[in-house]
Amino acid sequence: MTVKRYFTQKQVADIRLKRATVENKTNSLVLKFVYFPFENEKAKHYAQQGFARRIQILKRCIDKVFKIIPLGTVKVPSKARLYDAEINIQAFLANVYGIVDNLAWI
Repeated sequence: MTVKRYFTQKQVADIRLKRATVENKTNSLVLKFVYFPFENEKAKHYAQQGFARRIQILKRCIDKVFKIIPLGTVKVPSKARLYDAEINIQAFLANVYGIVDNLAWI
């Protein structure tokens, strides 16, 4: 019986390499927005309380999805695991929408 793989070994390696950069990119973005010298208080608020907070949530969602369903997974995960991954993916998308809204207000 052959085992069906959803990603090639090269794709898995590429995803792992890119995932390893997420934390540094997240931290860099947060620092840029938190310490930017905004002249407008509302813009500063949306940058610090909206964008910076949400960008950290995106990173957390990415981490959780890959923890719930690791890249090397071959078997279909249980329904509970799939639901947990789905919740994090939906939270990710909701926060992407929120980030766009925050950027528009900034």
